[in-house]
Amino acid sequence: MDKKGSQAIINSSKALFWKHGIKRVTVEDICKEAGISKMTFYRNFSNKEEVAKKILTLLFEKGLEDYRANMRSDKPFAQKMVQMVIQKSEDSIDISEELIQDIYSKEITELKDLIESFQIKMKKEIMEDLTVAQREGHIRKDLRISFIPQMLSTFEKMMLDKTFLESYSTPHDAIMEITGFFLYGISKTPNE
Repeated sequence: MDKKGSQAIINSSKALFWKHGIKRVTVEDICKEAGISKMTFYRNFSNKEEVAKKILTLLFEKGLEDYRANMRSDKPFAQKMVQMVIQKSEDSIDISEELIQDIYSKEITELKDLIESFQIKMKKEIMEDLTVAQREGHIRKDLRISFIPQMLSTFEKMMLDKTFLESYSTPHDAIMEITGFFLYGISKTPNE
């Protein structure tokens, strides 16, 4: 694997995937954007799905690392939740509806297992952290923590609903609305 070529492919692919989704982007598009030959592409990756898998793995690992650092910080729980919203915002900027559809529909089989394994790992950590937060009095005692994964599943389905997405300027705006509702309900946020 050629490290410089590999990084150019990853950077170019990410830009294209974020703009057009994974399905619509071709290897030729990636090569053109990266300024490389197809031979260089195929020396580094077997197909565009492998590139997508690499990009998502890097993003998932960074997201998990950022989440863990945030949750282990000495900040009050409310500030940790605000930081989660900020992280979600930064991670979803410029994401296209096509990419959302490609990821959440899980039709790209090369990505399905990766996405599901990350979701399981992330859910487990979040549930553990929420249980601790509830025990420490940061979350309502009457809230069943098991309710939260059900809500997250509903939110995932919403991101596949074209009618829902059409009511927002960008998928990023929809993601932020869902995230804000999940964390604050209809109450004012701590910053308001």
